[in-house]
Amino acid sequence: MVANARDQLKADHAVLVISLRRETIEAHEAIFKDITLLCLDDLFSTALECDVTILNELVDITRELNSGLAEFDRRTDISPAPPPLRLDVLRTKPAPGAAPPPPPETQGHRLAEELLEITPGRSTKPQKLSSGRPAAVSWRLYEIVAEECFQYLFGTDLTNWQRQDHVGGKDKRFDSLAKVSGDDVFSRSLIEDFRTRYVLFEFKNYGVKLKPNVLHVTEKYLFPTAMRSTAIILSPLGFHPDSREAARGAMRDAGKLMLDVTSDDLAAMLRAKDEGNAAGARFEPLLDAFLLDLGR
Repeated sequence: MVANARDQLKADHAVLVISLRRETIEAHEAIFKDITLLCLDDLFSTALECDVTILNELVDITRELNSGLAEFDRRTDISPAPPPLRLDVLRTKPAPGAAPPPPPETQGHRLAEELLEITPGRSTKPQKLSSGRPAAVSWRLYEIVAEECFQYLFGTDLTNWQRQDHVGGKDKRFDSLAKVSGDDVFSRSLIEDFRTRYVLFEFKNYGVKLKPNVLHVTEKYLFPTAMRSTAIILSPLGFHPDSREAARGAMRDAGKLMLDVTSDDLAAMLRAKDEGNAAGARFEPLLDAFLLDLGR
């Protein structure tokens, strides 16, 4: 098609830009005789030399392609894609005498300290954190900090965050909702295996383990047919044993996934994020443990 278009337009050259990596088409390069072929890795190399902003946009496009909806219906047999590009690795070494690189990220440690400092329970007395964050009642403070924690933790793997939206009436609402945009193993498991494009977040600053009635309310906000079948429920102490059985029942009967995350779990993930560990790598064991424990 490109060759025909070049001939019809009497053009001197023809360029074909594709989203595949060159290694996947090396055996077929003879097809592209007299046509300049630009593959994904060529674009990355060129962008790296001229503009990091363009490079970041290419990474975002690639992530969206890799987690595209077209892959819901079938799995491909091509070899796994190489690990995602890391800009910190690609950057050239600083010249002698240049300013030292910035210190490691510490936002995760700061958020973890704030999260664990919040007093569990639904007290109506405003609480002020040592970080200087504006005072608020503990349950509301927990929601605010928790959402920031997950946004930092997942980064671009979860996007389009929505907060405190009503569902089926003003007295029913979820805390946060985000779109799955990543191409890591955890994101692809949600998209391909659980057919979900959106993750619901519930933040429950309870002073006791969560009872099954809390999960039953969250379950009503999940709609597998609308690609929203997954919820991550954060609380200081986690699920009550009866709630774990309720979560397993929702998975078996309706394909609704509700993951239990404690404040200590999230704090550990945030600290690991500062060290360069991806959020998906910490959520994969939680997902595996839940599925392996799923009985009849």
